[in-house]
Amino acid sequence: MTIYAVGIPLFMIAAVIDSSVFSHLRYLNGQPSLVLVLVVAWGLLNELPDSLPWAFIGGLFVDLLSVTPTGTSSLAYVLALTILAFYVGQIGWRNILIPPLAVIFTTVLYQVVVLTMLIVQGNSFPVFRTILTWTIPSLVFNTLLILPMFRLMGRILDFLRPPKVGLV
Repeated sequence: MTIYAVGIPLFMIAAVIDSSVFSHLRYLNGQPSLVLVLVVAWGLLNELPDSLPWAFIGGLFVDLLSVTPTGTSSLAYVLALTILAFYVGQIGWRNILIPPLAVIFTTVLYQVVVLTMLIVQGNSFPVFRTILTWTIPSLVFNTLLILPMFRLMGRILDFLRPPKVGLV
């Protein structure tokens, strides 16, 4: 229950930070996404059934504060976590190799889903220019952000989880 009391405000605050503070921390069209980084961290530190609700909730908060259609970010996050759980699974918070690779994958998948949904709505985007000005800067920002957030989330989740009882 404590995880829910922490998780919902955490993702809500992260979405507000993304739309207010990080929207001013741009390079070209790319910006960091705290919610995406938290979703990846939460997904790598937990099993899939424990992670999917947070991906969905985090995505809804992002979509409510952006121009993307509601559910787009949730779809991208849930899809990314499902693929990550299938290929990677749960890892320890001291791992420094998997989180950057996972956030790169998730950032690209997220942007593909968002662009697809915007194209379905009738918008058009120059693909090469979008990759150069949106995808690559966002990849750099999110990759720099993942390790500190991953370690922090690992410590928070270790604190919130009940201790394991039994033989060690």
